[in-house]
Amino acid sequence: MSTESLMWLLPILWMLHNIEELLLFKRWLLKNREMIAGRFPRTGRLILPVLDAVTTPILMVAVAEEFVLLSLITLITVEAGWYAVFAGFIVGHTLHVGVHIALGLKLKQYVPAVVTAALTLPYSVVVLYTLATRGLIDLGGVIFWSVWASIFLVGNVILSHFLARKFDRWLRRVYA
Repeated sequence: MSTESLMWLLPILWMLHNIEELLLFKRWLLKNREMIAGRFPRTGRLILPVLDAVTTPILMVAVAEEFVLLSLITLITVEAGWYAVFAGFIVGHTLHVGVHIALGLKLKQYVPAVVTAALTLPYSVVVLYTLATRGLIDLGGVIFWSVWASIFLVGNVILSHFLARKFDRWLRRVYA
């Protein structure tokens, strides 16, 4: 497979991962809210009100914004040959799916998006291995861009959810 084709799989796999989360998050949270509050009282007090406020339209807007942005990042890194930058985003994606997997293991149960997280984890390894063996990345560049990509991704998640909440409030006003 060409390097570029391998890179273009990221937005596709990322979208499948988010579709699983979109479909199952709210029902899972409703079913497991009390368990989370009981097992993790401090964390639950902080995060459950935030999660309770997340509606499906909020998630959809956030996912759409992130998909467009990830597709643009993929386009730019493919066209410019910025393989280390792309590898940084792969590491950020790997950390993200690792959180889903770790949460599922900690809770000893299914959590939304854990199936696609487990399926996309090997993709990340293959991409990094392929880029390295083809001489397109080096460890220093990957570490540097991983830090920046992770900061960017966390900031964008916060921004996308903020914008999505504004959109949700607008929807409620317009279609009340």
